[in-house]
Amino acid sequence: MLVIDGGREFSIKEFNNYAKSVGMNVLYIVPYTFKQNKTPKCISGIILGMARLMIIKANLLEYLWDEAYKTVI
Repeated sequence: MLVIDGGREFSIKEFNNYAKSVGMNVLYIVPYTFKQNKTPKCISGIILGMARLMIIKANLLEYLWDEAYKTVI
């Protein structure tokens, strides 16, 4: 499941069509509401930080970023 705040970063119609085609569930929440956005944003920051640390400590090349991210998850 993908949680997205209700901001307009994505073209909603196009993104919804893409999400359906790949079988992804998307949950839209109220934009700019800290209480709703706090947990997903914190988790995202932790995951990205751990992947970044893996890349730096292991001296990995940048093209392995996706693999480091998947490993953390």
